[in-house]
Amino acid sequence: ASLNTFLFSASGGLVWPGWSAKRPEDSWALGMAYYQFSRDLPGQSYEMAIELAYTWVATSWLRFQPDIQGVLRPDGRGSVPNAFVIGFAADIAF
Repeated sequence: ASLNTFLFSASGGLVWPGWSAKRPEDSWALGMAYYQFSRDLPGQSYEMAIELAYTWVATSWLRFQPDIQGVLRPDGRGSVPNAFVIGFAADIAF
């Protein structure tokens, strides 16, 4: 039999307009993900991530998205310190 790593998970988020009405395609996003580990995994309880991102639409073919994330209990045990992550994405459409 196989073991399902997660007993339960939930995620969600919100998106709202960017800095200025002059930039109607820009947006902020706030997301959260929660994972409850299986009771069959000793010592592991949960892991949670929270992310804030901004999408800047530079042109019709170029977008930039910097983001920051906080990850609580990255291994589900608490033996790995909480993490602060900085990320960046670029989308080019051609």
